[in-house]
Amino acid sequence: MVDIIDDVCKLTTIPYTVMKRLISKVSMCISHAVCESLLSGENITQVNVGIGKLFINVSDDSITYKFIPSPHLEELLVNTVNSGESPLVTKVEDTLKSKIINVYKDML
Repeated sequence: MVDIIDDVCKLTTIPYTVMKRLISKVSMCISHAVCESLLSGENITQVNVGIGKLFINVSDDSITYKFIPSPHLEELLVNTVNSGESPLVTKVEDTLKSKIINVYKDML
């Protein structure tokens, strides 16, 4: 299984422990949103998690979830599937290329 938190930490240099604390706070905010929905008599809570919408349905003794990706994430996924290329690798390569060009440009 892919560990997105670990991957994001490596890409951003944010310490893993800091990211875990942030994720814990996000989880508490999602739980709070469900609590508010239930207090309002609503069984379905819709939460924008940044990369899409999470729908949480509480009925009887069960909780069900549905995730709908944001337009940006959906576009990335469709492009990845169609092209077979990783947008992350492309971004890293472009950034590295740009840095190399800028270093050599300064030397000339």
